[in-house]
Amino acid sequence: LQEWLIGHYVCSRHQEHKIANLVWMNSQVPPRSEGVKLKMDNYPVMAFWGGIGGLSWSLPYVNFIDLFGLNDRVIARSPAVSNSTRRMAHDRIAPGGYVDCFKPNVELNPRGGIRVIPRPSPLTSDEITNCETKWWDLIDSK
Repeated sequence: LQEWLIGHYVCSRHQEHKIANLVWMNSQVPPRSEGVKLKMDNYPVMAFWGGIGGLSWSLPYVNFIDLFGLNDRVIARSPAVSNSTRRMAHDRIAPGGYVDCFKPNVELNPRGGIRVIPRPSPLTSDEITNCETKWWDLIDSK
């Protein structure tokens, strides 16, 4: 039973979670001292699969879209992927066009650290409001 639970991302042991997180944070994510330097007025956005808590602590000025939908009301209310093995709410995907609406421009570099990609035009607060309204209305109407 325990093997099944852990394989479905439920009831991971504290030490397993802690060690996996430390290894990932130390090898992939910049330290917070570097992340606080990424202060930008044009709303930096990163779309990412999981690990949002550690990333958001290390990159406090980056706005995150959790592609699993665990903390995103639109993705969380999108249909589950029908051909996937159920993994504790990790089976949602963003509707087509949703993520692009927010113009993500921050990525993790596979060798560690982050990469900020300049946008052709800045993301504005009005665009963010319009994206949120449009997609929430689409999901809420279903």
